[in-house]
Order: sequence, then C-alpha cells, then structure tokens
Amino acid sequence: MPLRLLIVDDEAAIRFAVTEYFSAYGETIDSAADLASARQLLSLNRYDAVIADLRLGCNEELAGLDIIDLAFRLPRRPCIVLLSAQHSPELVHEALRRGAHLALHKPLPLYELKGRIKHFLAWRAAGGSDAGFRPDDFRPTPPDSAPQ
Repeated sequence: MPLRLLIVDDEAAIRFAVTEYFSAYGETIDSAADLASARQLLSLNRYDAVIADLRLGCNEELAGLDIIDLAFRLPRRPCIVLLSAQHSPELVHEALRRGAHLALHKPLPLYELKGRIKHFLAWRAAGGSDAGFRPDDFRPTPPDSAPQ
C-alpha cells in the first residue's frame, strides 16, 4: 500500500526532489513551504510520515520543532522526521524530546531517508511502541536498484 508523506521545507528544490523521488516509488506526497500550510495539511489529511526542515525562512527560525509538536499530537501519529542542515546534539535531543522519531542531517541521500522511514513503519506495524523506540536502530538501507 502506498505511503502518504508530507514534506515541509522552504526550499522549493528540496520539496521537488523529495516529491519526485518518493513519487517514483508510488508514494503520495504533499508539500508545504511554511508552518501555516503544514498546519492546514496536517488538519486535513492522515500521513504515514512527516518530514520537516528545522528552519522555514527567516520568520520561522525553529518552525520544524513546531511541526514536530503538531504531528506528535495527531490521533494516529506518523513517523516524524526532522531533516536539517543545522545539527547539534542539543537540537537532536530537543527534536526527539518533542516526539520526532528521527533527526537527520542534510544533505542526506533520499534512499536513506526512504529506508529509515520504511524501516520505522515496518517496526511499528510489527508491534513496536514509542516506549521501546530507539532512533539508532533505524539505520539506512542500501539504495534500491529501481522504483517499485
């Protein structure tokens, strides 16, 4: 069954690349460039994964953390990924404390992002719970040879 993902990033090129990559595998992708658009999409749709950049333009410095908060409160919690070029141990700790499942550093190969999300969702489907979740368990998978 195809996944439904939300990518939130202020850079159009990143939204385009993620959308094209995941679409080639049959996934459905929605995208937002800012917090307000992300909030609206999260209120209207159910997502399997939410991928958010930390900074969404100069007026939304830490909006990615707000998106984590929004996604964490959803009745059916998606896989929540913070994807940012601004990494520090403090940021990773804060993102995970707020409910992100993964905090990854840009640039990141898209096959790795896809592999980590799929691995997390398979783990959850097999009965994994947030209480037993350890982000380090979700390592990248090798690149796919062709879209499925």
